Amino acid sequence: MLVVGFLFALGIILLAFGALTGGDNQTREKQDADKHSALPLLWSTVIGVVILVFFLWSSFVYLNSIKTPDNAENVLTVAKHWVWKFQHTPDGKGEIDELHVVVGKPVRLIMTSQDTTHSIFAPSFMQQQAILPGRFTAMWFQVDKAGEYPFFTSEYDGAGYTRMAGKVIAMEQADYDAWLSGKAPAKPEEGGQKPAAGGLVAEGEAIFASQGCSGCHTDADTPVAPTLHDIFGKEIALTEGSVTVDDAYLTESIVDPAAKVVKGYNDIMPKNYGSDLNDDQIQALVAYIKSLSGVGDETGGETDGETGGAAAAPGSAMKLPPDAMAIYEANGCNACHGQNLEGMIGPNLAGLDADYVTHIVRNGVEGTAMAAYPQISDDDLDTLARGVNSLAFAATGMKVNPTVAGHLQEAAKAFDAGDMDGTKAALEAALEACGQPGGHVTLQTMIRKAGEGDADYLKMRFAIMGLEGG
Repeated sequence: MLVVGFLFALGIILLAFGALTGGDNQTREKQDADKHSALPLLWSTVIGVVILVFFLWSSFVYLNSIKTPDNAENVLTVAKHWVWKFQHTPDGKGEIDELHVVVGKPVRLIMTSQDTTHSIFAPSFMQQQAILPGRFTAMWFQVDKAGEYPFFTSEYDGAGYTRMAGKVIAMEQADYDAWLSGKAPAKPEEGGQKPAAGGLVAEGEAIFASQGCSGCHTDADTPVAPTLHDIFGKEIALTEGSVTVDDAYLTESIVDPAAKVVKGYNDIMPKNYGSDLNDDQIQALVAYIKSLSGVGDETGGETDGETGGAAAAPGSAMKLPPDAMAIYEANGCNACHGQNLEGMIGPNLAGLDADYVTHIVRNGVEGTAMAAYPQISDDDLDTLARGVNSLAFAATGMKVNPTVAGHLQEAAKAFDAGDMDGTKAALEAALEACGQPGGHVTLQTMIRKAGEGDADYLKMRFAIMGLEGG
C-alpha cells in the first residue's frame, strides 16, 4: 500500500509540475502538441498499469485470506451483552467465553448478535470482524501452536463492553478429543481441589457456565471481578466493612449482588439471577463455588424426588430418537436450536406439531434466519418432524423461573378468554423477566404470533408448556 501511495503522490507531483511549467503560449502549445503528446500518455499508461497490478494483487491476497479451507470446523458464535457463546458443529459442544480448537486445524466462526452490533478482535490471529443482529458474518483462523490466545470486543456497545473478553484454547488432537468427550481431567486449582463430579456441584458448574459467570469470574482476580477460587471461609474486604464468605454470603451475592460489593470493584454484576434462577439452582451454584475452595458436596448428590435417581444437569436430559438426532445434526439444526432443542438463536422446538415443523422446514420463516431446506428428503423430514413432536418440553433442559412461569400462566388465561392483547402483554412481561437465549427467542416468536393473531400456534405452544390455553 505504501508503494501505491508513493506512485499516486508522484503522479500528482508530475501533473502539478506540468501545469506550472507549461506556460500559456498558445502558439507554442500548438506547435509542440504533436511533439510531446506521446509523453504524458506514456507515463500515465505506465503508472496506471502499475496501480492496476497492485490493485489486482491486493485483491487476490484479500480474497484468498477470506476463503475458508474445506476442512475447517464450523463454530456457531452468538454475541450478546456481555457474553460470547460458542457451539461446535456437528457435535453440539457449547462453551461460554472460551473456544477450544485443535492445533493446525482451521476454524470458521459463523457469527450473529442476539442484541446489538458487536465486533470480535483476535490480535494473535490478526483478525477482526463485525457481528450484526439479524444476519450472519464469518471469519476463520488457524492456530499452529498449543496455548491460550485472548480475544476482545473492539466496538463500544454499552457500559460493560470491556467485559466481553475471552480466550481461544488451542490443544493437540488427543487432548481436544478428550475434552470433547468430557473425559479431560479438571486442572486442580491452587489452594483447593478440583471440583467434584456429580450432584449439586456438577449442576452448579453447568449453571455457572450457561449463565456466563465464567466470563467475569476466572481463576484469578481481574479488573472486572474477583476470583471465586479459594475464598470460602475467609474474610474479604467490602466497599463498606468486611464479611466472612459462607453460604449465606454467597447466596445473597447471587440474589442481590449490590448488597455487599467487594472492595476495589464496581457494582456491575447483573441483578437478574434472583428472578431467573430457582432456589435449587442457586443452591447448586453455591455448592459449585464452595468446591472451588476445596469444600466438597456434602449432600452426596441431589436426588430427583420423582425418580429417586441423580438429578440431571441442565441440558443432559433425554434427547431425540437416534434416527431423528442424526438428521437434526447432519443438517446443522443444532447450530441455531441447541443440541437438546432448547433454543439458542432459534426458538425451542420440543413438542411442535409435526405438520408445522414440516411446513417451516420446507418454506422457512420470512424475516428471520430460518431459511427453507429443500435438500432434506421427505422421509428424513418426516422422521425429524415426528421426533421433534415426541420430545417433551422438560426434556430440553430449559428451566423456567417462577417469574416467567407466572407471566406465562397469565398469558394462557388471557388467551383462553380470547384476549389477544392481554396475551401479548403477559408474554412481553415474561420476555422481560427471561434470561435464557432459547427462552428469549421462543417468547419473541410467541409475541409475534400473538400480533398476527395466530391462535393455532399459541394454543400449540401453551399445550407444550403444560399451560391452559384455548
